[in-house]
Amino acid sequence: MIETSYDMVSVCMITYNHEKYISQAIEGILMQHTSFPIELVIGEDCSTDQTRKICKWYQEKYPDIIKLLLPENNLGMMPNFLATLKACNGKYIALCEGDDYWSDPLKLQKQIDFLEKNTDYSICFHKMKIIGKTNESNKCYTNSFISDMTMSIEDLAKGNFIFSASCVFRNLRQNDIFRIDESSPVGDYVLFMNCAKFGKIMYLNQTMAVYRIHDGGIWSSKTSVENYTKWIRVIELMRDDFTQDVQILLNKQIITAIRQLIILDNTSLSAEDKRALEKKALDLFPDCFELEIKSNFTLKKTLESHHSIKKLSWMLLMEILDRFGIKRNSQNQQK
Repeated sequence: MIETSYDMVSVCMITYNHEKYISQAIEGILMQHTSFPIELVIGEDCSTDQTRKICKWYQEKYPDIIKLLLPENNLGMMPNFLATLKACNGKYIALCEGDDYWSDPLKLQKQIDFLEKNTDYSICFHKMKIIGKTNESNKCYTNSFISDMTMSIEDLAKGNFIFSASCVFRNLRQNDIFRIDESSPVGDYVLFMNCAKFGKIMYLNQTMAVYRIHDGGIWSSKTSVENYTKWIRVIELMRDDFTQDVQILLNKQIITAIRQLIILDNTSLSAEDKRALEKKALDLFPDCFELEIKSNFTLKKTLESHHSIKKLSWMLLMEILDRFGIKRNSQNQQK
């Protein structure tokens, strides 16, 4: 048995207008069977439905486990996320948003056992079940990893494959892992990248939580154009905090997102917006694909024949990417 004088794990849960889901999210934490103490820190961001009332009921019933943060005014998703994270005092932090839930009562025990025995790992995550917003009983998927495996920050920089409700990480606040710009549209990916600076990432091939897609989700409630634009902003805000090699991988994500935006050809993008995006991708291309250019003689000659990569047209750049099979990874878009 792991003996501690403090909570081994803090569960960080943010919630806003989740009255349909919040009870199931809280119950998933309360059902955990562990050999160590846990705390559940809930940031309830002034919901306009019954979410706050439900959270208060649980806190009154489980005062020794649940710490409830009740701001007087709506903070917004990112300030609420950061405030709730900073209120977590455990050696480890687990995440579960108010519209997701844990399904395995041994989830935390399995992940903490691994991290306690393997101090060179900073993150442990696992397979998720994904429930769609229509016909929920039949609309189920899981992410595609097929066995336990170790990953690195370089893998994560190619695209986010960690669902927040699956993740447990070391509370390395002394290493500034909570360094997330409040204007960032997404917080969990930045947090995972910050944690991955200080250790390896372990994937457990067990389904232990459920990710819910619904109309109120931060991803599913937006258009594809909004989501790709948002992802570009996330990367741009955080990339300077990483090594040059990691920045190149992050920039490749930006090029991928820009390409998808252009392909969508959505009328919500003005001609000026498209030109600005094309220029951004062209500016990033030389550094991102330097190795591919150097190692591929035909590609190098093709580029040289156009005198300067900076003078390439957007369409020619896309043709080059496709012709020479330069692969680009796209992030898992969530909620």
